[in-house]
Amino acid sequence: MGYLLGLDIGTSSVKAAIINKDGKTITIERSSGHTFSCLHGGWAEEDPVDWWVGCQDTIAKSLISGGISAGEIDCIGLSAQMHSLVPLDENFELVRTSILHCDSRSGRQAKNLRALLQDDHIMNNIVKNPIHTGYTLPSLLWVRENEPDVYKSIRHIMLPADYIRFRLTGEYGTDHSDASATLAYDYTSAGWSELILNMVNVPVEFFPKIYNSAEIAGTITKKAEKETGLRAGTPVVFGGADQVMQSIGCGSIEQGQATVNIGSSTQVCLQINNPISSPKKGINCFCSYKSDKWYLMGANTNGGSTFKWFCNEILQNSDLSAIDNQVSSVMPGCNGLVFLPYLSGERCPHLNADISGVFWGLSYLTDRARMARAVMEGIVFSMYNCLLICETSGITPEVLIAIGGGAGSKVWLQIQADIYGRPLTVTASSEQAVLGAAITAGVGCGAFSSFAEGCKCTVHYKDIIEPNLNNHKKYLEYFKIFNDIYSLALPALEAVTVLGRNDTNEIAKT
Repeated sequence: MGYLLGLDIGTSSVKAAIINKDGKTITIERSSGHTFSCLHGGWAEEDPVDWWVGCQDTIAKSLISGGISAGEIDCIGLSAQMHSLVPLDENFELVRTSILHCDSRSGRQAKNLRALLQDDHIMNNIVKNPIHTGYTLPSLLWVRENEPDVYKSIRHIMLPADYIRFRLTGEYGTDHSDASATLAYDYTSAGWSELILNMVNVPVEFFPKIYNSAEIAGTITKKAEKETGLRAGTPVVFGGADQVMQSIGCGSIEQGQATVNIGSSTQVCLQINNPISSPKKGINCFCSYKSDKWYLMGANTNGGSTFKWFCNEILQNSDLSAIDNQVSSVMPGCNGLVFLPYLSGERCPHLNADISGVFWGLSYLTDRARMARAVMEGIVFSMYNCLLICETSGITPEVLIAIGGGAGSKVWLQIQADIYGRPLTVTASSEQAVLGAAITAGVGCGAFSSFAEGCKCTVHYKDIIEPNLNNHKKYLEYFKIFNDIYSLALPALEAVTVLGRNDTNEIAKT
């Protein structure tokens, strides 16, 4: 029996999963991890070479732990973080580190883009998405304005999955799920928007051809065989954006299904049959695993990364099980403590790069456990905003599937169910994106006749978390306060955020 390999290039680590053609998971491995650099306030960068090293590490680990030879791998699929800019020169060499999806330096470029593309026809039919920092195009425009020598050497633009796929196969291309999340995509033609790129004077030649996720991109090269241990000639499918692969990996592929994901960032993702334009509401409409499949998404920049910051920098304790135990004894609302989780600006619903985090309601009752729970609740309040805005499209999800690292916390799962006021389904596996990549590989090589068959074979569920409706009622009161704090304190919040960043930049220069 042959096997399928999935790779997931995340913001904090690379994961590899091997499944067989019956959908059974053989092994899932994780790299030692990588961290993004933050040279100035609001910046976030990673070296794509670190992703490649992580791939080499996890591929070797997965083959060993699975007791599988490279020759038994029939196909490989990819999942990766979205939006992040990977610029290369004419020889496909990196010209700078990658500017990540959670980077907020391109606020001025995003503002200029909004003014340039404000025509309703362009926004509603071509862009179909809000314009914000962290997307590929604003980041590229920042490079042009601030690093002109670097920009002059750029000849090719990739997304993270594209870069790893290129290192594996030597082939240059992307898929619709990643391309549609760059702000350079045209939904009317399912290709790159020459109109937008001409308006911002960026060559369309910078961007690769676009394919569906399950199409074969190429095969493992001899060079990649030496570097990874994979067999030369093994086919590699395009795969795509981690949000799409996550949805596949938890069986959410039909309209009426939805995921609530607490990863490094957070997303509420609804599967839809037809594209919807809601750029002014701050929600996204992106392509799924092919050009005629779509999903609606409310995305928050700050999620698990915010909780990780709180644990590491404030609590100085990364023992999540111990923190879970402490938090479980704290009542909903934390005795009047509310946390706004905007450590790196925010996307949905605020589309504001110039805001930062807030603890509101500190008192002598406040302790580490209450603060930790307030961080958890604040992150979910942001997600609840996304869910409610997505539902204004007229689509109410029949199923909510909790995924991401946050689904590993029973307390956090219950907080989610209580705030949403509806049940949560939990998958048996906590690694959905990498399983989605493996399923996509199976569809691409014919091991599965369809994504539906691949999901049926591979995806299993272990639990349903029912909401406590009394807690939901209390949370609705805190949710209103959560939003009131933002709207009433916004001018001061923006002022202190910008002032702090300027102070950081001054220190960096001295």
